[in-house]
Amino acid sequence: MMQKLWGTSRTLLIDDRIEVVRIHVNKGGFSSRHHHKNKWNGFLVHAGKLLVMQWPPCSSMSIDANLESGNDIYLVRPGIHHKFRALTDVIATEVYFLAGDHVPDPADIVRHDEGGVDGTP
Repeated sequence: MMQKLWGTSRTLLIDDRIEVVRIHVNKGGFSSRHHHKNKWNGFLVHAGKLLVMQWPPCSSMSIDANLESGNDIYLVRPGIHHKFRALTDVIATEVYFLAGDHVPDPADIVRHDEGGVDGTP
């Protein structure tokens, strides 16, 4: 299990093409704004409410998705800036998978700021 500013994550499965991670996000916790060069990023909420924000190219306005348990998996395309924010305590699964015939790249994630918890510096 890996401790994060916003909660914890635990890798359930990883190979050359896919990674599955269980996340526990504390209420008010949020990820960095980031994008993946070649990976899709999927979210499946098991408990709680998770807001996923994404910024299309050439736009300062975000497209927001409010995810709750029972919803289908929500996908963010490679190259799209995005972040998540927990509206309640959240248990979710993140799935990352490579687009097309790209090869794995350890530097696939590009962070534009830092994650944290509301009310902390």
